[in-house]
Amino acid sequence: MALNLVNVTVSAIGSPIDATEPEGNYTFVPSGTQWPSTDGVSAVVPAVIHGQFAANTDTATVQLVASDNFSQGVLTWNVLINIRGLPTINVRDVPVNYADGASQNIFTILTNNAGWIPVES
Repeated sequence: MALNLVNVTVSAIGSPIDATEPEGNYTFVPSGTQWPSTDGVSAVVPAVIHGQFAANTDTATVQLVASDNFSQGVLTWNVLINIRGLPTINVRDVPVNYADGASQNIFTILTNNAGWIPVES
């Protein structure tokens, strides 16, 4: 079975008064029921994806298995993003749908699919 993947971009822009590039890390953990079939033998188990912003870059792109490869609720993602100087972003059960585009920004996904609203610290 060929699965659709979504390229998800995580980005942070450095402040004009900050001499360093943004520092941070991200983790995407598969969630949902992860059982698309009723036979109980065909689990969906994508990898946990984690990383950090590389030196001199403010953007990272990861590939996630799209949630809409399966029925609603079978595959969602728990998203954890830490960026120096900002509150930690921790949103659970976020659908990442290929129907919304093969390449997407994580903050658009969080806003549109999970009702996430940025809060000032």
